[in-house]
Amino acid sequence: MKKILFVLLLIGFLSFGLFADQVKLLDIYGFISDDSQITLSVTPALSDPIDLRHNSLLQYSDAGNGVKVGTWTLSYDDLTTSENYTIKYNYGALESDDTSSELEYVLYEKVNSGNFVAKEDEDTSTITIDGTSSSDGTASRDLYIKLTSDASDDVFTFAPAEDYESTITITLLGS
Repeated sequence: MKKILFVLLLIGFLSFGLFADQVKLLDIYGFISDDSQITLSVTPALSDPIDLRHNSLLQYSDAGNGVKVGTWTLSYDDLTTSENYTIKYNYGALESDDTSSELEYVLYEKVNSGNFVAKEDEDTSTITIDGTSSSDGTASRDLYIKLTSDASDDVFTFAPAEDYESTITITLLGS
């Protein structure tokens, strides 16, 4: 009798364990969008390297605004208010690993009025988009570089090199 009772209790405990409630959690995340979309794109203007010694537009003494290196475009869809957006520039000198040489330059932003504004490393630019007059559209700026006075002299004394490089990082900081 004790054996039967033990077996029945054992079967009961095992059955209870097999059919006990098992709880699992599922986390659900969501958001409510304002349906507006802002996108920053950057397009290079050059497919070939710049001749740093013989391109007169690049030289400091030239009256022009330098060599166009690219354009950034801010595209927007379904914007319903006027917003200010900030673009930040980060860049350093043109550097050659072959010669360990550096050539400093200034970045210029061509604004809608046609004026050129010098932008130092870490500088920002603010653009206002009026979504109340048009909910879809674009705003853009052309970017130019020009060697500094010292760098314009240095290109004639530095050893020739084919590997001068610099990166301009353009960041949309938002409104």
